[in-house]
Amino acid sequence: MSRTVHTAQAVYDNEIIQTKLLREVEILLLFKTNVKLHFILWSILGRFQWYFFHKYVDEKRAYDFISNILIEDRKNILIVSHGTLM
Repeated sequence: MSRTVHTAQAVYDNEIIQTKLLREVEILLLFKTNVKLHFILWSILGRFQWYFFHKYVDEKRAYDFISNILIEDRKNILIVSHGTLM
């Protein structure tokens, strides 16, 4: 179970609807190494990678997600997400 679903179940008792339009931004390895990076450095490098290589793909997914919510005209909605996108 993903940590987002686990969090959603902790705060909400009814049906949880999952979508692939919301997912954590992938941080790909640029080179293979066994060196462990500090979390802050890893996050900064991941943000740069996203900005230059994946920004438009992820923005399209987010736009599609919000468009679907508006089309369905739901009155109350709780969005639970972890990661860079949200």
